[in-house]
Amino acid sequence: MAGARKIIVGDIHGCHTELMDLLSKVGYGADDELIALGDIVDRGPDSPGVVGFFRSDCRARSVLGNHERKHLRWSNGQLAPALSQRIAREQFGGDAYAGALDYFGTLPLFIDLPEALLAHGSYEAGVPLERQRVTVLAGTLTGEQHIRESCDRPWYELYDGPRPIVVGHLDYLGGGVPMIYKERVFAIDTGCCRGGRLTALVLPQFEIVSVASRTDYWSEQRRLHAAREREQVSGHSPWAAVEACVTSPADSRPEDGRREVLRGLLTAAVPAAEAIRDHVQAAADEMVDQLSRDHGFARLGPAEQARLFAATVGRTPLAPLLHLARKGQLDTESVKRKTQSPARALALAAELGLLGEGEPCPAGRRGDEDEGSSA
Repeated sequence: MAGARKIIVGDIHGCHTELMDLLSKVGYGADDELIALGDIVDRGPDSPGVVGFFRSDCRARSVLGNHERKHLRWSNGQLAPALSQRIAREQFGGDAYAGALDYFGTLPLFIDLPEALLAHGSYEAGVPLERQRVTVLAGTLTGEQHIRESCDRPWYELYDGPRPIVVGHLDYLGGGVPMIYKERVFAIDTGCCRGGRLTALVLPQFEIVSVASRTDYWSEQRRLHAAREREQVSGHSPWAAVEACVTSPADSRPEDGRREVLRGLLTAAVPAAEAIRDHVQAAADEMVDQLSRDHGFARLGPAEQARLFAATVGRTPLAPLLHLARKGQLDTESVKRKTQSPARALALAAELGLLGEGEPCPAGRRGDEDEGSSA
């Protein structure tokens, strides 16, 4: 249709007001199509408003981002939620959240347009589109790690698709400026939820249009959530607090829904702590055996043994547990003390690959993918 445009929008992250500002600025019309690059939810103030808009406007659609994927995996029991998912879940409420999950389940990993390929995360050079990894296209931590390990340069420098690619996921340049690499890669996440800008790429002109964010929503949402939960116990609370909530008299327990969540968390976290104990003990024993073969470890004095073992262990996060294991002092309680909370124990077990199929696998740097990056 003459005059029809495709308005490709970077990571909205619940910033409904800025989305409306952007559509007004770009002149979103009846003949236009709106396509989001995923991560339409989390971190911002109005994830329900954004999802509601996309579900109700027949001109609007989205690809799957790592944040929508997190919600789906959380709902399937495959990971524990990061903070941004928990906040968004609170924003939705019960029925609306179920509808959002249904919508997330319909989102494609990519959209291949005549003008450009659209995906949330990145693209592995030398791999046909139909064989790209889900984790690469969706922008998960696992996908990011695979790209780093398989490429000797940034992925966008190696991009070899037949058409330009448009992605979100990372605010590569900061300052509200999209990254455009050789007119072949357009990375248009410009950090709206963190006080940056919300950016669109208008096709077929390849025109950049953006609007400023009202504020750093993600910092604001974290502050508000901390205030709400200051007196509440969650999976990130210390082990003793979670155990006390689950075992305390009925009239002092948290509401039934949250109590059952905590009970389920403990059910998964205790065996996770035991698995960490066994894994670390085996690793420490193997280190000692190797040091004995190479350096006569058993014949050294205690101070020299400690020094040599510490040099072998290095600064790994497992170091405190490995030292306890070497001294025969590692038990489940010490794992609890070192991990501090059931959620952290589950996250560590997930990182070590110790969770069985179908067990909760928390997001943690983040987890599966996380709060520590702009993704």
